[in-house]
Amino acid sequence: MTEFGVPKREDEVENEEAKIEVLTEKQLMIISSFVEDSMAEKEGEALIDFPENCDKELRTQYHKQIKQQFKNLETFTLKEENRLKVKWVKKGERGDRRNKRRDPKKKDEKFKFVLWKENMDTTAAVDHLCRYRDFTKPSIYALRILRVNQKLFNFAGTKDKRAITAQFVTSKLTPEVLVVANKKLKNVKVGNFELLNADHLTLGDLKGNEFNIVLRECELISGTNDEPESKKAKPGDFF
Repeated sequence: MTEFGVPKREDEVENEEAKIEVLTEKQLMIISSFVEDSMAEKEGEALIDFPENCDKELRTQYHKQIKQQFKNLETFTLKEENRLKVKWVKKGERGDRRNKRRDPKKKDEKFKFVLWKENMDTTAAVDHLCRYRDFTKPSIYALRILRVNQKLFNFAGTKDKRAITAQFVTSKLTPEVLVVANKKLKNVKVGNFELLNADHLTLGDLKGNEFNIVLRECELISGTNDEPESKKAKPGDFF
């Protein structure tokens, strides 16, 4: 396992790369002053002027830049006045709009990740994830992972308890939810998240296991081995 963090979605990467800078210093100052002056009451509004002959595409860039830089503001176009109105998002409104605009495809998203564990079988490791709760953070992600049903995790088989093992697991829980456990659980880690475009794993999907076996307190016995070369185990073989 090489990655323990939350992978960036394609739309997030696009947003980062497409940094918008259409607002002038004066316009940014107007909005910043409005935010500072109305921070406590979160009321009122600010107005900025669009350039002359501003088309729809350019107006869209103005809206996007404000949303990138000011998370709790919403914007409106006053087309007849050729102005843009900025005001605070009232409590509850942002969530309602987000639910309406949420991409229905994301409701059915599935993820595949690597479950790493030490001295614990797969069932016990999943149980640790289900019962984990981070009392130190008020994050919604920390609360969501409280007593999650084990049926939300799918895997092709169980790994031994007395070993350090890693295996693929699929779930509809997002990486943001699961990655919180890495900071609190010692013998269980999750990582290498990727979007799953296939069915969830089920028992029987296992194609093989790869082992690194350590032999301790043993000695080699000299002698011949009459077993054919074709039947001898080779590095990289699966059993």
